[in-house]
Amino acid sequence: MIIETERLELILLTANQLKLWTEDISALEKELKCTYKAEPMEDIFLEIVKGQYEIIQKDPNNCLWHSFFFLIRKEDRVVVGSADFENFSSQNILKRCGFKKYKQGETLWWIV
Repeated sequence: MIIETERLELILLTANQLKLWTEDISALEKELKCTYKAEPMEDIFLEIVKGQYEIIQKDPNNCLWHSFFFLIRKEDRVVVGSADFENFSSQNILKRCGFKKYKQGETLWWIV
């Protein structure tokens, strides 16, 4: 699935692409014809993405709700960020780490 805005492409990552994101970013860049300059794939973020991959393996029909979108700047095909849906595993990990919801509007704010 690709959603386009004037300046961005939002690409929903498949299960295979999630796996590449955690194991072989170069191969993923080649497949998507982009350059990855977003969140470093390390520590807690890496574990979150791996967890989402495992969930998709068990529930492939709902990939949309469990995967991530890459935000790719059209002008140079650079991945400038990623997004996922709220209230799923990534938010639950924050709760388990002791974070609490502070404020919710257009953006969800967390505090320790």
